[in-house]
Amino acid sequence: MKSKFALLYYLIIFSLCFPLEFDYSVSSLWKDATGAATEIDFVFGEKIKIENEIVEPEFRFSSVKSSLDYVSGNIFFGDMVFKFENPRFLSQANIIFPSIEDLYVDVDEKHFVFQETITGIGFYQNFGVKIHDTKILSHFSYLSLPEVDGKYYWYNGKLGIPEFCDFGLSFENAKHQFNINYAKVEISGQNDESLELGKIQGKNLFAQYRFFFNTKNCKFSPSVGYGKLFGDIKLTLNENNQQYLVFPYVYYNSVGDFFGRYFSLGLKFNYENKRFNICIDSESIFVFEQKGDIKTEWKYKKNMFFNGKSGLENYSLDFFDNKGLVIVDANGDWKINISKLRCKMNFGKTFVIPIDFGFSENDNTMENEASSENTGTTSKKTNTDMIKSWLCSGIRIGLVLEY
Repeated sequence: MKSKFALLYYLIIFSLCFPLEFDYSVSSLWKDATGAATEIDFVFGEKIKIENEIVEPEFRFSSVKSSLDYVSGNIFFGDMVFKFENPRFLSQANIIFPSIEDLYVDVDEKHFVFQETITGIGFYQNFGVKIHDTKILSHFSYLSLPEVDGKYYWYNGKLGIPEFCDFGLSFENAKHQFNINYAKVEISGQNDESLELGKIQGKNLFAQYRFFFNTKNCKFSPSVGYGKLFGDIKLTLNENNQQYLVFPYVYYNSVGDFFGRYFSLGLKFNYENKRFNICIDSESIFVFEQKGDIKTEWKYKKNMFFNGKSGLENYSLDFFDNKGLVIVDANGDWKINISKLRCKMNFGKTFVIPIDFGFSENDNTMENEASSENTGTTSKKTNTDMIKSWLCSGIRIGLVLEY
């Protein structure tokens, strides 16, 4: 017992010798008539500097709760971070512990209910070298969520993310930064006996250039990027892996792939003085080409309920073609110093603006006019609700204490 108190005593003394940081924030991710999704973040860290070496251990905890009709559940993230830097090298290591409870998703009236708590593990590691005024950084991240039981649309089984990998390399100096990144994700489905039913694989390759321009109190950082995404889809359902009475098919097979190209534009602006700091970070993605198709072949059972009919259908997967997304994050900090205690209050708002610069050949003026007469009132109410959601969502309030 005495040894435990002695250890606690030395930990407190050790903590008081180096700067401590406590960070707490609450965010409204999305709010509409059906409910709300909120996030709470907590960070506790310490900065230890001995001669020319800096060590920063951190503990992070995030909680996301959603009560929306179409997405509900609880998501928790625990993150242990260790940073190290000296005049020649810098490194960071993260261990991430995600947990998802009571997850329910509704997509076009198709329900996905996860009946178990999803727990996994993730890693993040970067390592950098300093050569004169240039930093060369490499990073690697990995996340795995095991398959869990659930009800997915009209069949039972297991769904999970067995692998998410991300690799990157960057070169940075005082004026320029170049990044290249490769990411791969896999989503797999299994039946109750753990036989594989299908798999979705996606890959993304992205390169970005950023330029830094600084004045006395202001920092500007425009960026431009280009990326490619591609992947494939495979689904195999039959009487052997779907052994329950309500399954209507002898077989139901789908095979497809998709491909896309996009570019990004960004701008970061930061103004800072002794009392407050204003930061505006805008990023945009524009998909100028996205193609894909999926081929589905099926055959019904032949019995008193089904006639044994078979068929072949092709579906187009071009739902991102000629679309874009603009994200603007504005954040303000107000600083207060009380003796050795430094307090920083921050308030932020994130704006998400979808853009559709394509044209559908199925649209025509007469149909739009006819539909507007019948749904004018509903459309006005929908627009009002959307504006309220847009204004009330993406709000963030936080407090940072440093000692």
